[in-house]
Amino acid sequence: MIKWLLMLAVLVFAGYSAHQYFQAGYHTRPAIPDGAFSVSFPSGLRGIVLGLPEDETRRYLGMPLDVPSYLEETWSWCRVPTNEESPQVVQFMESRDLPGARFEAICEITLDGDVVTRGVLISVPRV
Repeated sequence: MIKWLLMLAVLVFAGYSAHQYFQAGYHTRPAIPDGAFSVSFPSGLRGIVLGLPEDETRRYLGMPLDVPSYLEETWSWCRVPTNEESPQVVQFMESRDLPGARFEAICEITLDGDVVTRGVLISVPRV
């Protein structure tokens, strides 16, 4: 009896893990370059973060922007903002009253030479 319950628990765990893996879109994730990491959020924002070391002391949050429906689950490439972009996003974050939040990256999708901003990545301290 215990053997069957253990086997059932393993099957349930495997099924749940597979569901989470596909729900997050990891089966369609492109290859990740060395030093990069990926993020996936329930909102559909998915990104490969470049040029930013992953900080285990912070929790990453995605703030998606409106995009056409066919881009909602597309993997984007997230990069550190330029000096010109940072003040605009910091001002946007201050208007949202997010204490302890830090603007980390801009996530973009390139389509036929056009760049579509998919969202921004912020981090907050883990509590």
